[in-house]
Amino acid sequence: MKFFLILLLSPRVVEQLWVKALTVFYVFIMIPQRKKIAVLHPRFVEMWGAIKMMIFLYQKLSKDNKVGFFTTLYSKNNFKKDLDILVMEISSKFKIISYFIIAYKIRDYDIVFAWNSPMHFVWVISKILFRAKFKLIWWNHHFPWYYEKKHNTFFVSLKKRFEKFSIDYIDLLVANSLYIKDSLLDIFGQSRQIKILHPVVSDIFIEYNRKKERQKRKITLLTYSRWVTWKNIWVIFKMFDFLKSKYDFNLIIWWEGKQLDKYIEKYSWYKNISFLWKLSQDDIFNYAIQSDIFLFPSLIDSFWMSILEMMFLSLPIVWFNFWWVWEIIKDWKNGFLCNSDLEFLQKTETLIKDTTLRKKMWEESLKIARSNFWENIFNKELEKIFEILN
Repeated sequence: MKFFLILLLSPRVVEQLWVKALTVFYVFIMIPQRKKIAVLHPRFVEMWGAIKMMIFLYQKLSKDNKVGFFTTLYSKNNFKKDLDILVMEISSKFKIISYFIIAYKIRDYDIVFAWNSPMHFVWVISKILFRAKFKLIWWNHHFPWYYEKKHNTFFVSLKKRFEKFSIDYIDLLVANSLYIKDSLLDIFGQSRQIKILHPVVSDIFIEYNRKKERQKRKITLLTYSRWVTWKNIWVIFKMFDFLKSKYDFNLIIWWEGKQLDKYIEKYSWYKNISFLWKLSQDDIFNYAIQSDIFLFPSLIDSFWMSILEMMFLSLPIVWFNFWWVWEIIKDWKNGFLCNSDLEFLQKTETLIKDTTLRKKMWEESLKIARSNFWENIFNKELEKIFEILN
């Protein structure tokens, strides 16, 4: 009797039990069993978004199947030892040999998940030369930038031709967002069948409640990315110069890149700026839970996994206004979408000085993340993929 009374008085408990029940149902009924499944990725080095999803998929499928990662470059220090990593690491001069070795080894697998060029060409070698019969899924996490006209070099043209040839050997194209799906339809044809498999965030981000820790601290802004061209790092420093005399706040900048190197010497002497380098996932998590606002100035990222992680930590996001981000960022709800560099600075200032708005966005950010990017959603989408393959 007490148990049922607790359920009636605790909607949150009911929600958690229902989600867990759905998760168990989909995993038990829909996920294939006793299959050999291969996952292909060229660089298993850093814990990037695609790699995180590979590990998540591995943990889900390996309970009842034999799952192995195939890669040509692997960093043992950054990953758990219990992952089944099959490394074909050969001298860079002869790296193409490793692709043929992988193509041979996966020939008797049942299902292959492929990420990123050039690993998604391996399936063609396997199917043509070694007559492989596996079901092939090409999971796209990023917009294929090389299809833009400005990248139309000889080698890129050759790659695109081979890719359009190899697309006929694919059983299913999978995108991680609506934007990627629409982009692939434009490239490969509107008749192409494409399913969406949204990213899902680790339970550590879902379960952590940190709102009380934000009450009496200096405001902290966090940003991180691989700071290359079009990541727009200069906007962060322009924001800092714009606001440093008005407000007392901390700025944390993580990761590295040529674009960031230009500013380190000039700004490293400021006590309220922290430049961070190689960090573990636990370190990233610890810095994130000490932050209040996440700044993302990139002009080229379409669906960044870390944005979801920040949302699960209830961080409001300041980003630029592109239609491909509308799926995760709702303007004035869980963050700001900016139409200019000046607006990026102004909206960051708005969040710094408006505690009430910041708190509202914290709550909305977590709400949107939990509604769309939880494990039960992933299970339903994965179910549809396996239904097609069967």
